Amino acid sequence: MDIYKYLSNLKIDYVKMEHKPVSTVKEALFIEETMNGEGVKNLFLKNANHNYYLYVIKSNKRADLKALANYLNSGKLYFGNEVELNKYLGLKPGAVSLLGIINDSGKVKIIIDSDLVGKRLLMHPNINTVTLSIAYNNVLKIIEDCKNDYIIF
Repeated sequence: MDIYKYLSNLKIDYVKMEHKPVSTVKEALFIEETMNGEGVKNLFLKNANHNYYLYVIKSNKRADLKALANYLNSGKLYFGNEVELNKYLGLKPGAVSLLGIINDSGKVKIIIDSDLVGKRLLMHPNINTVTLSIAYNNVLKIIEDCKNDYIIF
């Protein structure tokens, strides 16, 4: 699905920046310094029962997966592999983005870092050479439109 058409259909405003490919938080620091918004890292996770999660966390924050697993009562969390990432979100490593949920059928639960609530979020439109800045309320609108469950952690 075309991301820009999707965002237009939902009447979601965004600011767009094209740049060199970035695959890590460190490589993307210049984007955070240039654009209005919070940089994030997206962790594609699963548990032993094959429940899938996308943890959207502030880019400079350490992810405490043990605390998250306890909160979710999910058992130990593992990183999903490349095949699973492509199957559920249509993405490749290095370009993981919340916007991948437009390729999902509501199977991936979204976990949003509480430090991101109310902020503009920076995210790839499923390609790592472009970053979009999207308001938090519009991020929730996307999640709800895609029928994914979400929690704030």
